[in-house]
Amino acid sequence: MNRTALTAGSLLVCLLMTLSALAGLAVENHEQAPSELTETEPMHIGGTDPTSFVAPDTSGIVGYYSSIAIDSNNVVHISYYDYTNDDLKYATNASGYWTTVSVDTTGVVGLYTSIAIDSNDDVHISYYDSTNDDLK
Repeated sequence: MNRTALTAGSLLVCLLMTLSALAGLAVENHEQAPSELTETEPMHIGGTDPTSFVAPDTSGIVGYYSSIAIDSNNVVHISYYDYTNDDLKYATNASGYWTTVSVDTTGVVGLYTSIAIDSNDDVHISYYDSTNDDLK
């Protein structure tokens, strides 16, 4: 088995692990070095190059407690915690490019986030608000 070490931010790791599973790639995430991952036995599906993935958000320390969902139009939706600013953030490639938005910025929010897509492709995000000790 050939292994090639790749370095990536934690949000990119989440995205790579999910998308690589869809594209038939095997990816390992190493706990001792969370910013590194290993790609094993890459398979190029439909001419897709697995090294062409782009990190959705590189502003600060982002991607903790990330959750990912793909809607019926194959649009990727990611909710995650921005450790630098203690905020809940959301990223999507709905426009064909990655866009990010801060969903909640009041206090320490966005921990343990979970994202879901309903039958109408509406996005729902739950998360923990540490400041108010509340699940939202």
